[in-house]
Amino acid sequence: MLNVLWRLFGKRRAEAAPEAEPQVFRPLPPPDSARDYADLLEDVLAGHDGIALAQIAGALAHLPDTVRELHFGVHPDQDGEGTFSVIIHPDGPDLHVLNAAISEYRKLFGIRHVGGDLNAPVPLFDFDEVDYEVNDVIADAAMDWIDRLWMKVGRARPDLPVLVFCAEEWGNPPARWLQGAPE
Repeated sequence: MLNVLWRLFGKRRAEAAPEAEPQVFRPLPPPDSARDYADLLEDVLAGHDGIALAQIAGALAHLPDTVRELHFGVHPDQDGEGTFSVIIHPDGPDLHVLNAAISEYRKLFGIRHVGGDLNAPVPLFDFDEVDYEVNDVIADAAMDWIDRLWMKVGRARPDLPVLVFCAEEWGNPPARWLQGAPE
């Protein structure tokens, strides 16, 4: 099944997704509503589907047999300015070994500052600039994105419990099982 995934996403063997030429964007103005911001994030995340699917397939191909669960973490910045990352977290004995085995594949997405600009076309927010909780919108949009991605590649490991969560309990709900919730 993993070989089929690699063929579907243009990979012949398990390797990290290539680094694209860095692009920089001026921060966009904050959207007026949470729905507008969610729509914008959905578009930005959808533009990273191919790379994220290749990263997930690479992680699945390199997971040690000792892994008990796979967690996808959404990590918004603490200040609520709008930057965040999405990281794969294997769970099981000896986390150092598990993380090292998939280190090239763990990061699925990240917004970061590049000089005075950003590496994705998203807004930056000042504290109390909008009347919605920025990190809740980020959490919900990113968790929905992971859910959609997992529907495409999850059949490769139907035995593996998979959780998506948001750090600091942002989102509604802040965590949900995508597959095989343990009792």
